[in-house]
Amino acid sequence: MGGGVSVTNPGYHIFVVFVISMTGIPDYLAHALVASFFSTLTVLCAFLITRSLWTENSAFVAAFLMAVSGGDVAMLMWGGYPNVITLMLIPLVFYLFLQRLRFSFFSFIMAASLLASAVFLTHVFSAFMLICIAGAVIFVGTAFSGKIGCSKTYFMPLAIPVILGAALASPYLVNLAPLYLSSEGTVTGAVAAIRQALLSTRLVPVDLVALSTIPALLFFAFSRVYKGKAFTPSSVLLALWILIPTVLTQSYMVGLYLDYNRFLYFIVLPVTVFVALLIDHGARFFSRVITRLLEKVDASGKFVWEIKTHRTARRFLSMAMKPLTQKNVYVLLIFAFLVYSLVCLPIFMAPNVGIQAAKFYQVITPVKYETLQWIRESTPAGSVCVTDALYGWWLSGFAQRPTLSAVDPQYLILAREYAPATMAKNLLDTDYLIDNGLIQVRHDGGYVGRHNPIFLAKLNSTPFPYPFFHLNSSETTILFRKNGHVEETDLIQLPLENMWLANDSDHATIYLVARNNLLKVTQTTTVYKGCQFAQVNITVESEVENVQIDWLRLVLHVKGIPFINNETAAMVDMNMQVIGQIVFLNEKPAVKVYTSENPSSMELLYNVKGERLDTVTFFAGVYSYEHAADTEKQNEYLQELIRKSAEHYATEIADLPIEVFDYKTALKEWRVAYVIVRDAESFPRFMRDPAFDTLLINNEVAVFKVKN
Repeated sequence: MGGGVSVTNPGYHIFVVFVISMTGIPDYLAHALVASFFSTLTVLCAFLITRSLWTENSAFVAAFLMAVSGGDVAMLMWGGYPNVITLMLIPLVFYLFLQRLRFSFFSFIMAASLLASAVFLTHVFSAFMLICIAGAVIFVGTAFSGKIGCSKTYFMPLAIPVILGAALASPYLVNLAPLYLSSEGTVTGAVAAIRQALLSTRLVPVDLVALSTIPALLFFAFSRVYKGKAFTPSSVLLALWILIPTVLTQSYMVGLYLDYNRFLYFIVLPVTVFVALLIDHGARFFSRVITRLLEKVDASGKFVWEIKTHRTARRFLSMAMKPLTQKNVYVLLIFAFLVYSLVCLPIFMAPNVGIQAAKFYQVITPVKYETLQWIRESTPAGSVCVTDALYGWWLSGFAQRPTLSAVDPQYLILAREYAPATMAKNLLDTDYLIDNGLIQVRHDGGYVGRHNPIFLAKLNSTPFPYPFFHLNSSETTILFRKNGHVEETDLIQLPLENMWLANDSDHATIYLVARNNLLKVTQTTTVYKGCQFAQVNITVESEVENVQIDWLRLVLHVKGIPFINNETAAMVDMNMQVIGQIVFLNEKPAVKVYTSENPSSMELLYNVKGERLDTVTFFAGVYSYEHAADTEKQNEYLQELIRKSAEHYATEIADLPIEVFDYKTALKEWRVAYVIVRDAESFPRFMRDPAFDTLLINNEVAVFKVKN
């Protein structure tokens, strides 16, 4: 993304290229087959591990549950193919370790080392987890070897494949390590926006760590029941296989910043094994209980406590009881528990849920794939493209074009990826943006009526600004008289003459000038350094003498509960604890709230009084607040807060830099040649802008070429 060094792990792609070269199948089919194949092998690993440690029946249950694992199915849907492979390789390494006495020492070391090196080359995050889990098993196993009943060197052979695997992949790892651990990486929180995005969107509740101790402890209990000893190498491995990833979900406490939800992928297999053991053991227990109860019914169907009943009923009861052997009851209970797990446990997916998940993650359709092929065949090689995060993954791979993808910051790996990802997000969303750290203003330009402009609150709890209210050029209406005849027009109907953004260290302004042969409208939106209110000026001017302007009507789309007086109009969003406020200056409009719903709309009607020139000025601010200590005085507290804000709207309260985005400047700086858009609502913004040519458009995707 954006050029520079890539951290795409090569292992998976090398294997896919090998498959394509050997078979000649299309690349998309090769990806699907390889991912599906290794996902199937994960089911086999679950079966082998469970059978080797417990019983064959529980192994079949584990294999079935692994086949419907929600995490595995979702990963296949969203394209986490390298991770799918390593989630099979890691269990296979552990299986070989547990079964190493069946092989010669050399055979075990060679096979496990090759598998470990494949993990390092395919998915470095999975390699980190392999090191952590294996290291914990070696440490705990060695420290408690007497309790486990093995020598202190029993667990040491697990370290050799990990070390040799890392050595085999060392040429790649030596170049990779600095990227993750230096300021270029995001693991240490080098980029504040990425760190804040992770902490606000990807945290795992600490309760999950406590909850994970239940299956971990029950593994020791199952080991006691089935093997006669609680502490065994297998029970220690499975317990730590769950505990280590869940504990690492809280690694932000020690200054490590990762996608914490990704740690949970690695507990899917051991948790599946635990559920399979629980189902098998429960079915065995209840089948014995039910069989013993049925033994209290004699051959004639008469209960031992001699309850009298009709002869036909006794015969029917006797016939119904015959098939209910302990084995058959066990099978019925297994079936019932599996159905319950599919329906009630969120870690598994019933077929209908799997279909819904597939639809949710579905990015490529025949039309979108044909568009990728068209881009590959009809655009020059090396042309820089911009698109959304999901389609960008396919575009860069299948269309083979450099792609700047609008990836959310919490999913970025390198610090250098933040700038191109942010640029792509801004370009797909708006034309101009100003952010002073307290308020953000975006403007969609003068060719489409949507956000003209929109005001967003900067919240401390999230890096994602909260959109609160906006104007729409198609609802900014001018009522005027021409030769005594009343007419009206919307701002969007006036041809755009010019639009630009100008900024310095103290303020930034978005200018819009639109005019026809009768009217000229100039709109400016200015954001000042350290101020949480932005200034909006709208000047309406008659171009001819026989045109008099009577009214200017603005419709403000807002959220929250209205608080309105002569000096200000405010809306309070109680849920988000955000206030949006308009402070009127030179002229007070008539304010009308159309609806009380959230979101709602508010009309600002200015009386121009037949003048040929008039300027409307107001300040618009969006800011967060804390609830009043006394909830019974909440309204009084909010009214006082709104009053003080109206008095100090121009006060500088922070020393933060102003950041701006100008789409024309960004297109030049990043040498963007094509913009590919999947959001149909955004099509008109590019179609009507003379800076773009529409090359291809359908109901799912549009391709726009940037004019030189």
